[in-house]
Order: sequence, then C-alpha cells, then structure tokens
Amino acid sequence: MPVTITLKTVGGTSGDISDGQMEAVAELAERYGSSEIRITGDQALVLPHIARADLEVVHETLAEIGLEAADASLVPGFDPEQIVAVDAVIETYLSIRNDHSERFLDVYRRVGPAPFKEALHGTETRVA
Repeated sequence: MPVTITLKTVGGTSGDISDGQMEAVAELAERYGSSEIRITGDQALVLPHIARADLEVVHETLAEIGLEAADASLVPGFDPEQIVAVDAVIETYLSIRNDHSERFLDVYRRVGPAPFKEALHGTETRVA
C-alpha cells in the first residue's frame, strides 16, 4: 500500500525536506517498503510498497520527524474501510486476469461480479 509524503507545508517552502528527514524516510523505505522511494510531480515522496500492518508505525515515525501530513489511510475522501475494499477488488482482478493486458472491464465481463463480491463480503450466505 503506498504512503504519500507531501512536501507542501503550510508556511514552508514546497519541496523542502531536511537531510535528517530524508535519511529517516530512506530508513522507512528500507525497513518497510522494499527500499523504494518515488517522487511525484506535485512535491511528494511515495513509499509504494508498505504493508497495511506497518502503516501505523510508518505514520508515527513520519509525525515524529515533522512529516505528519503523510498517511495512506487518510487519503482525502476515503476512509480506511473503503481503501481496503478497493484493494480487495484490485487484488481479485490481478489474480484472475488472463494476462497483463486484460483490462478490468474485460475481466468483469468474462467472470461477472461474483469473485469481486466474494472478495468484498466473503462467502457467507445472508438470509433475508
């Protein structure tokens, strides 16, 4: 799960990050995120491969170094349950597509909604 670290701060210079902060972000990437840091066009760093279980400690560490505006579970307009649901649908799609070129809509048309509903709601049967 990606963690976005915004470098646009209120009252600060966009894109500014201290050497200490950068070292801490690099340590987080190495420890929790496959040693990968990406840079976006809108003054942000992204740790693209953070496990859901590590999000809290990553966010706490970012807050400790003054980068508290960063947290993948606080994406504007989404709550954590919605992010988990989207992730479940995407993982289902990736696991059942025929090859890397098969689009989501093509998979959905081929298999129908059942695998996606199962990923979201499990296999329990509901009685009305």
